[in-house]
Amino acid sequence: MRELNPGTTICGRYQILGLAGRGGMGAVYAACDSRLGLTVALKQTLATDESLRRAFRREGRLLAALRHPCLPRVLDHFEDGGELFLAMEYVPGDDLGAMLAHRDGPFPVADVWGWADALLDALEYLHRQSPPVVHRDIKPQNLKLAAGGGVVLLDFGLARGAASGQTLMLSGATVAGYTLNYAPIEQIQGGAVDARADLYALGATLYHLLSGKAPVDALARAVARLDGDPDPLPPLGAVRPDLPVALCDVVMGALALRGADRPATATELRDALRAAGCGDMPPPTPAPVRRSRRWAAWFIAPALALALAVGLGAVRAAAPAGAAPAPDLVVVTESAVPTVLPSPAPTVTARPSPSPSPLPVPPRGSAQSPAESEPVDVPTATASPTATAIPTAAPVAPAKPRPAATARPRPAATTAPPPIPIIPGAP
Repeated sequence: MRELNPGTTICGRYQILGLAGRGGMGAVYAACDSRLGLTVALKQTLATDESLRRAFRREGRLLAALRHPCLPRVLDHFEDGGELFLAMEYVPGDDLGAMLAHRDGPFPVADVWGWADALLDALEYLHRQSPPVVHRDIKPQNLKLAAGGGVVLLDFGLARGAASGQTLMLSGATVAGYTLNYAPIEQIQGGAVDARADLYALGATLYHLLSGKAPVDALARAVARLDGDPDPLPPLGAVRPDLPVALCDVVMGALALRGADRPATATELRDALRAAGCGDMPPPTPAPVRRSRRWAAWFIAPALALALAVGLGAVRAAAPAGAAPAPDLVVVTESAVPTVLPSPAPTVTARPSPSPSPLPVPPRGSAQSPAESEPVDVPTATASPTATAIPTAAPVAPAKPRPAATARPRPAATTAPPPIPIIPGAP
């Protein structure tokens, strides 16, 4: 397998930026995709057997069709100079293994529970593929946090470095590596593996993230059992007594040596973790918006109602005699939020203006005043009641009631005397 120096262009498209990691089965490079302008992880695989090369091509086609938020995208797979390459989405930053080494203790249980739930959703998606996709190398070093805070499952099994290979493994004839502390006994012995191998590896990863200590490998545990010795792997509850008992039991159940004693599927393990986590996790903190609305409903709205009542009382006390009464204040409580409703406005009877028909006119020179004129019967009209208005939550200054209009009597019309003609030459 040739070594690729920085500046080398592969397949006329990928320019090598530097070596990211190297292992016994291949190497991983950071490269720039000149066509898309992206930084990618370019895995160079050492596979000389033709059956392995066919399996690699089949793996590349299958992985390119996978879409999940916890999985990096496979962008391309190709052959260049007789060597096989896989181009995948590059995820920057430290992995959880490096982050755990720099911490003073394990990760918070709420963070680990959230990562486990997302990873089991990804494993459920992988194991439903046809054929099922088995990762075969889950460990803290293969987990990174994305920019949005989610976890991404990578594969660093073929290359060991800070930003090493990013691929998945198919069950079957694909070249597969493993890490001793996280691999189940059937994988260490070289036997056939299925979805339960990933569940053991995930259980060992959760044990490490929650306890801060790498778990004892399955081979040493199996030898101790054969010798009749106790299991050298301390229970998680003994290492972290503060953890919920149900959560510790679920993690230790995934670390069972026999595959038949583990959860059968990722869905089963996910449901068990959810039940254990939701039962013992503290309830989520209410949103600040809901707290402010509740405070406003119980304190601000009654204060506004009281202020409006005081204002209306002052206006009613200052209203002149004969003025229309101020509307009454009615408080209606609905859904724990008081609402101010004014009472219906009183019916107002207005006397319209007299009809334009001629009125009897007193004789010219009569001393009868307009008020002594003979009354005229005029029909009255009744105004329809006004609609009830519901004020909005914003405080509105109460309108000063307007005094009732008083009909002013109109003077009776008089007939003007006929004009006196002007005779020329008259004195």
